[in-house]
Amino acid sequence: MQETGKRQENLGIAGRQVDYKDVSITYKTPTPSYAERVLLTYNEEEAHLFKVLLRQTRRPELGDKFSSRHGQKGVCGLIAQQEDMPFNDLGMVP
Repeated sequence: MQETGKRQENLGIAGRQVDYKDVSITYKTPTPSYAERVLLTYNEEEAHLFKVLLRQTRRPELGDKFSSRHGQKGVCGLIAQQEDMPFNDLGMVP
């Protein structure tokens, strides 16, 4: 059975017919990502659902928002070189 570009089949599971409809989504961003969390669940009709939470590691840019664990929020307004950062008498940079 065909349906406007989406595949649909009848699969026999445990002696009964179950409709299968492919509604998968492809990830199209060229940046590499890591799977943070994978969730597999199903309902009373044994229809399975997979959810994948992806994360990307990237450099901060001007205008990126950040927040601390205590809810303090801020926006990146300046990206300075290491040699331009302030330091103390021990050479530690904040």
